[in-house]
Formats: sequence, C-alpha cells, structure tokens
Amino acid sequence: MILHLYQDRDTYVFALTNDRTGGNLPTKEDTRWVFRETLDPVQLAWGEDHFKQVYDAIEAEGFFIFVGQFLPRH
Repeated sequence: MILHLYQDRDTYVFALTNDRTGGNLPTKEDTRWVFRETLDPVQLAWGEDHFKQVYDAIEAEGFFIFVGQFLPRH
C-alpha cells in the first residue's frame, strides 16, 4: 500500500493516509496538514511488516496519526 505522509504545520504531529489529497485527515480550527512525501513501505529499510498497526488504523479510520520528526530522505 502506498502511503502519503502529512505534517500538521510546524508541529511534530504527522499522519499517514492512502488518500493522496489528505482530504480524509481530521482537522480542528488550527490544523493545517502539509504534504511531505509519498512512501512505499515495501522499499523502506525496515520493511512492510512493521506497518501492520498503520494499515489497521487506515483500514478502520482512513489515517494513522503519530508524533515524530521529519527527516527528508535524499
């Protein structure tokens, strides 16, 4: 499953979704999702198996929210 990474402005709140537009991400008055990159978990170093929790959340809710840090890949 291809995933799209969004960040809530300059916070450490991120979301993964399979909706490229990010239109299904939850918003509040001060939320502004910014697209960061598209990921193919199969090609990531830690592999797709580590994404079960993400896939389960996307299947149930349409997205997976987490706190982290964005380090662009080169």
